[in-house]
Amino acid sequence: MRGFNAEEVAELYQQHTDETGQIFEPAATALVFELTDGQPWLVNAIARQLTEEIAPDPGTVITPAMVEIAKEILIRRQDTHLDSLAERLREDRVKAIIEPMLAGQELPNVPNDDRQYLVDIGLLKRDPAGGLVIANPIYRDVYAMAR
Repeated sequence: MRGFNAEEVAELYQQHTDETGQIFEPAATALVFELTDGQPWLVNAIARQLTEEIAPDPGTVITPAMVEIAKEILIRRQDTHLDSLAERLREDRVKAIIEPMLAGQELPNVPNDDRQYLVDIGLLKRDPAGGLVIANPIYRDVYAMAR
């Protein structure tokens, strides 16, 4: 499944608003997209955390501060999806690429197949300016914690 774009994240969260009356501030929805880059599991996990745990009362407006709390909870909890990211860091071909990226260093000479593997499994994405970047800020935080 491809990632959501910013408009699709807003539409998805608007469906919740339409069903329950609970409002997401536009800045909160924008922050979710910024933190997840539209990764479907993360978009939904944050929404679930927000609407079921942090603000279960539909009268509570969802704010960017609440999104930050939800993000931190997900990272600390390391649900299966995020835990599997940490596990991947133990793979030599993953470490060879991710560790220099986190340290702000140039990538060593690694096979193109290894780079493509990380793009294919969604850990990295191609930067429009060229090169590779970690797929989203939440993954970056998970990688940093796993080091």
